[in-house]
Amino acid sequence: ERKLAEEQTEISVLYDKHNFYIGAVCFESKIAELRAEITKRDGTVFLDDCIEIFIDINNTRKEYYHLAVNAKGVIYDAKCKVDSEQKEKYDVNWNGRYQVGTWQNTDRWQVEVSIPFKELGIRRPKPGRVFGINFGRERWPKQADEDKEISRTEERRVGKEFRSRWSADH
Repeated sequence: ERKLAEEQTEISVLYDKHNFYIGAVCFESKIAELRAEITKRDGTVFLDDCIEIFIDINNTRKEYYHLAVNAKGVIYDAKCKVDSEQKEKYDVNWNGRYQVGTWQNTDRWQVEVSIPFKELGIRRPKPGRVFGINFGRERWPKQADEDKEISRTEERRVGKEFRSRWSADH
């Protein structure tokens, strides 16, 4: 039986002519135990408390961008492709240019990411364009049975199934 995560996460997605804006509020009752040990870009940020963002700009489930940001604002990013055998190949040498901000309060930590559309290889999306999008949160310490994904499905592989859709409608 599925249940809510011990600590909740709120995600906001906005855009303007040039950028995607993604914000996450990560509620945390054990803020003193927040893990943010990785300090190098493209390091194993997902082993820290972090937010993960998956964006499939063509909504094909064949190519997507994977970003992870830890509580210190350290970034992991990769351009990913899913081959005909459904194996994911990550280009971790791809480094997008975007802005990241993080901060902590007594009961939460927050992250904001500004992603220029040009970094995703597109211009401003026209109304009606649909993206595949998914978010995840890594949390330490975790409960043994806590599910990290914010948007859920029975299919766990990101490349095969994006859990949410985002539309550029006004």
